[in-house]
Amino acid sequence: MTTVHSLRVPKNMFNKTDTKDRSEKFEKHAIENLKSHRSDDIELQEKLEKTQKLEDELDQLNTDIHYLQHHLRKIRKPRKTTEYTFDVRIVENATSLKFDLRGMYILVVGQDGLHLKHKMSEQLLHSLHYPYLRKYQIQREKEIVTIETGRGSTIGEGELHFRTPRAKELYKCTLAHARCHADIVTTYIKHGR
Repeated sequence: MTTVHSLRVPKNMFNKTDTKDRSEKFEKHAIENLKSHRSDDIELQEKLEKTQKLEDELDQLNTDIHYLQHHLRKIRKPRKTTEYTFDVRIVENATSLKFDLRGMYILVVGQDGLHLKHKMSEQLLHSLHYPYLRKYQIQREKEIVTIETGRGSTIGEGELHFRTPRAKELYKCTLAHARCHADIVTTYIKHGR
């Protein structure tokens, strides 16, 4: 058999007023804690938003840096000095007669433009830089490539007609070099250099 001991608690140990004061103090303390946690949460939220904005800006800067480094590598790379040489005959017109261009010449398609050289001496006569070339046309049946030049070119405004059996190759080569040159210049100008 087990005996149960009872514990006697004095009646006045837990007064109603005492418990009421305790509960009021507990409520006040809980409310103060909530207020302080709310202000901490607001501060924390603001800090998180600022951090997120800074991380976004940093990501954008890293992207810009990567882009610029990539294009700087392209610009700094030594370009292949691929030049294509074509034997051409000048088809006489007003522009060619103005500069006394008749007969056979060597046309060199280079990185910066077209260079017209004398057939025998290979002396450079005219350089037609890509920014000053307006139009390129080909007449396949006649094997003629027509190049229209602008005011800034060494021959001024006008057209030169080059006859060559490799007209298609000359046209494609000139077009490709001009586009490549335009891309390099555009990239260079875009980044303020």
